[in-house]
Amino acid sequence: MKRTFLIALFATFALAGMAQVKSGLDLCLRDDKTGEWLIGLYDDFAVYDCQFWDYEKVGKDNFVLGKDGKRLKIKLKKNILSINGVKHQISEVTTNRLPDYPQKDTCSTFKDTHYQTDTVTLVGWLKDMPQEMKGKGNEIAISFLDNIFTKKPERNCTGKVDSLGRFIVKVPLMNTTEVFDWDHNISSVFEPGETYFLLYDYKDGRKMFMGKNCRLQNEMLTYQKKSVGAPHERNMDEKAAMKYLNEIKASKEDALRNLQDIIEKHPNVSDRYIKYIKGSYNIAEGFALMQGWYSMKDGKTPADYYSYVRKEDWQTRFHPYSLYSNFSRFMKNYIYALVADRFYIAEEGGYTVVKENMYAPILRKYREKGGISITDKELEYIDFFANNFHIKQNFEGADGDSLVQSLKVMNRKDVAEIIKKEEPLINVYHPLSILESEDSDEEIRDIIITSQLYEALDWSREPLTDHVMQYFEENVKMPSAKAFLKAQQEKYLALQRGDFSNIKSIKSADDVANMTDGEKMLRKILEPYKGKLVLLDAWGTWCGPCKQALSDSQEEYERLKDYDIVYLYLCVGSSEDSWKSVIKEYNVLGDNVVHYNLPDEQRKAMENFLGISGYPTYKLFDREGNLLDLEVDARDLDDLEELLDKLN
Repeated sequence: MKRTFLIALFATFALAGMAQVKSGLDLCLRDDKTGEWLIGLYDDFAVYDCQFWDYEKVGKDNFVLGKDGKRLKIKLKKNILSINGVKHQISEVTTNRLPDYPQKDTCSTFKDTHYQTDTVTLVGWLKDMPQEMKGKGNEIAISFLDNIFTKKPERNCTGKVDSLGRFIVKVPLMNTTEVFDWDHNISSVFEPGETYFLLYDYKDGRKMFMGKNCRLQNEMLTYQKKSVGAPHERNMDEKAAMKYLNEIKASKEDALRNLQDIIEKHPNVSDRYIKYIKGSYNIAEGFALMQGWYSMKDGKTPADYYSYVRKEDWQTRFHPYSLYSNFSRFMKNYIYALVADRFYIAEEGGYTVVKENMYAPILRKYREKGGISITDKELEYIDFFANNFHIKQNFEGADGDSLVQSLKVMNRKDVAEIIKKEEPLINVYHPLSILESEDSDEEIRDIIITSQLYEALDWSREPLTDHVMQYFEENVKMPSAKAFLKAQQEKYLALQRGDFSNIKSIKSADDVANMTDGEKMLRKILEPYKGKLVLLDAWGTWCGPCKQALSDSQEEYERLKDYDIVYLYLCVGSSEDSWKSVIKEYNVLGDNVVHYNLPDEQRKAMENFLGISGYPTYKLFDREGNLLDLEVDARDLDDLEELLDKLN
């Protein structure tokens, strides 16, 4: 029955001169007026309006498609295809990309939701997928920038692939965003609220998008962009830095020449495509140059280097800022570099932030509002303190009287209270002071303020102070930024309000009160767990890799449940509230889980005994409480499980 049905359908299109000599039905038909892919007809189903349809009836020059109770009446007469009475002049697409569009599109804007999240639906078909690709699993993964406020890397959204290679994946995007499908070598731009259909035919290499607004996506497939970049040296001096700049510049110019060739050969290419590609080359150039900043000798960057990035890359940006996945990293690196030049002191092995440089401006603002009585001379002493106080507290060569006076002002109760209140905002004031001269806009300011305060939350895992939240409320206008940070704040307020009194996993430092010997403290802590293996984890709430590992703790407990292990967590340099928040947030709890947050001196004594110098650090103790001389990393569960098997 199916065979007869398909022969009839194939004959319908053969009579119209559409069908080619193939082993089965395989037709992509295009609307000649719009240039879009209109309908696809295949052996097992049809594709129309970004959906899969079943064949229900075939006549001499017509057929019916059905889906979920809906019907499409299709009629063909020569090269005119009628769908429910709407006529389309059509032609068959025989190339592996959609051909040039018949008309020029001069629209150059992108959908801008101002970072409100909306969902994109991607329907697709991985046609004739080879066995080696099927072996990678039955999911498709779309990667995208998770959130412009978090500065975190891309995340994936996955959808199940059925036995025929069909899939649907829902992608929640914060504004128009660049997306990637790494396994299938596709990069595109998705706009919130849209539905797209992607065909990837592995046999003939065909890739095409269907959708109401998918011209840009098809042009990105048809006219591939070039990469912009060049290798650079380590410890670049001024000459090497400018050489690297010129190499990156030459790479971009080559890419732009390639774009110009495309425009000349394909005059109907859309203005959106041209704008997107030019912008992508500028962001790629700026990102590469600011990555090079990290390799500058002694942290010194030529002024001409910054000037070029400012003029050619920073000032040429356009909305929305989520459009390029590298923009948030470029922005972070560019602003960070300028902040470092103004507010950082080069130290052996890295840099130290000089927060004191903001003290005088802060106090001046308070004075203007009547919040403090302080003279110009006293503010000069504050400036003297900022200009002479370095991380080693070295005032060599400084005027003795000025030193005394500056310390006197800094120790004033009202000054000290203001500085303490404003301290959490220093890392916001630094980039904002840079943006004053860097052609910023309100949106950039809102993103910077929100991301810096989120970073503070993420680092400390404690709620922001009322003063900080008031500043945020008064200075950020973007509704999505307000909603995002308030949700994060409420999350940590809720954790802080949690009752920890009955959680047996959290132990008191009183267990080892008045003890100062690291070995004896450890013996005391381990004593109740004789007869069990003990895995020690030294970590801190400020340590990103530590928190990432803790987020997988429940998986670890489940995988290793048959090994009779006690998990001993030793927290490092973290406040009581922050420590408890992370434990609760990641549910690092259980009958065989123990947490200590010891005073600094006791914690240091124990770390010295164990030889701990980095975080996270893992140590394994046998059933007698003896430290085993083994390399242990609880983040690699396969290796850890293999090691535990040997011990058993």
